[in-house]
Amino acid sequence: MGFGGSVAAMIQSLKANKRTRVSMFEKDVDKHQKMYGQFTDHKKMSPKAFTLFKKRLELQEQARKRKLYLVFGSVMLIFFVFGIYFLFYY
Repeated sequence: MGFGGSVAAMIQSLKANKRTRVSMFEKDVDKHQKMYGQFTDHKKMSPKAFTLFKKRLELQEQARKRKLYLVFGSVMLIFFVFGIYFLFYY
């Protein structure tokens, strides 16, 4: 009933995972530069274009939901009709 090997393996893996890992891509980058890690958005939308974009997304989502409900409803109707047929007429 000893579990010394598993405990030793757990301790060894905890010690191995304790160190900080540095990605290969981060080693070559100088972290003292001002531009490191900063994001600047050069392609900003105007507020009017953004509202039009949101409206278009809402319309697309409504159309997708309508199609989903139509397909799901028709499939459920077919299952319901077959269920009634096999329950009462077969």
